Amino acid sequence: MQSVIRVLTRNPAWSAAILSLLISTWNIISDDLINSDGILYIEVAGLLLEGDWQAAIARYNWPFYSALIAIMSKISFLSLETSAYVLNVTLQALLAYVFVRCSQVMGGNRWVATFAAILLLTNVTLNGYRDLIIRDFGYWAFFFTALYFFLQYHRTRLVKYALGFSISVLIATLFRIEGIVFAFMAPLIFLFQTGNWKQRVYRCGWTLSPLIVLGGLAVTTALLTSSSLLEQGRLFEPLFYLKTTLQGISQGIVEKGRLIEEVVLDVNARNMGTKSMLAILVMMFVLKIISASGYIPLFFSIWAGLSARIRSSMTGVNVIIGFMAINALVLATVLISRTFLTPRYAMTFALLMTLLAAFALASFFRTEVPVAGHRRSVWRRRGQILIVVVLGYMFLDGVTSFSSSKAYIRESGIWLKENVAAEARLFSNEEAVYYYSGRTMNQDVISSALTATRLAQLPPINLMELRSFDYVVMRIGRKQTGFEEKVIAWAGSQPIHRAANKRGDAILIFKVHK
Repeated sequence: MQSVIRVLTRNPAWSAAILSLLISTWNIISDDLINSDGILYIEVAGLLLEGDWQAAIARYNWPFYSALIAIMSKISFLSLETSAYVLNVTLQALLAYVFVRCSQVMGGNRWVATFAAILLLTNVTLNGYRDLIIRDFGYWAFFFTALYFFLQYHRTRLVKYALGFSISVLIATLFRIEGIVFAFMAPLIFLFQTGNWKQRVYRCGWTLSPLIVLGGLAVTTALLTSSSLLEQGRLFEPLFYLKTTLQGISQGIVEKGRLIEEVVLDVNARNMGTKSMLAILVMMFVLKIISASGYIPLFFSIWAGLSARIRSSMTGVNVIIGFMAINALVLATVLISRTFLTPRYAMTFALLMTLLAAFALASFFRTEVPVAGHRRSVWRRRGQILIVVVLGYMFLDGVTSFSSSKAYIRESGIWLKENVAAEARLFSNEEAVYYYSGRTMNQDVISSALTATRLAQLPPINLMELRSFDYVVMRIGRKQTGFEEKVIAWAGSQPIHRAANKRGDAILIFKVHK
């Protein structure tokens, strides 16, 4: 750990970017299988390369990330999959660089920047995503690039940084739509600061001006190209959707609260359904934040928030708190509307917390303590050793996979590609089989099959529908005892090919008898 710290402290931002490249490359090499989102993005990129924009947008209506993959493949002559990994590794390095630079712009010295890099590179959840082809890394990278420019503008009042914020946050929006919320709400942070109100409005206006100009151009274009007042009315659809969403959220909480009252709560607590539902949502929010950040960043970010001494060492802490508040609003909207939240959605909030934690952690390691042997000194030393051990474990956990190998799925897809005619129709409950066999999956087919087989139930397909396929490819988990026999009886024959890992997960390939 000490050697790592020495390397990082020389130039923390660039060191973090280089180490990020190495970690990502290792994780990708160690991975067995492409993720399902990656299959979708690569399929859309393929359609874009063929010039079929309509089909690409019909397949996925936010295709910027896929377009970047297609461009990368076009200029590098690499495969779409390899291009996607190269793009992601680059975005991950950019995230590491700008994240550390944000800590420096906030007034952090070399040690604060070093601990910002360490906390980012040891984030277990983030490292677990490095081998996935996902658009989130583009969103995170440009979100923190936008934050960097915003902090610079907050500190220097130079207009170039305001423009840098607007451009960066718009690029982030091209990866994930929620970026538009920060584009319009983050500049309002200036209005809540102290000082001359004209200066506050001026600074808010400069960060909003490029967005207002682009919005005006979009509205003008829509008005000039629309052929009827009805089409012009579509300009107001976002407001309609916002109103519908808010109504749906409030109704959803009440309805779920009533369900809790009827099914879970005692008759004497029937008026506690809505409150119970809100408590569940708050608990889900907290647990996902902990999952995304880890306990050490969570603890030290709270310490940083409570310590006036640490807060005084930070420049722009109110900006970070403002960004966290906006992000909490976005997360709450997603959580309430879906009653579901993944650590990926919570990662932005977690990384904002991590910036604060870097200051507290640096203070914990670098603050002068009483003479050696003093009780406070002893406990601080023990705490430092414990943190180093935990961070080391977190790093190893993020770059080492102890899960069962999934190479058998890729090998089954390749076997199909080499031994089965390209025009043969497949029925499968595994997306990667379609991808590695060179086929485009039928989303309706795989959804129905996947939902059933996860519960060890046979796919909802009758004999007539089954015979319309040439091959059936079924993935069976090791814990689904007796399900393999059920699948063989359902298919009406023995598999012509079987692949499995050491733990007993298997892929069975059947030839359908007409």
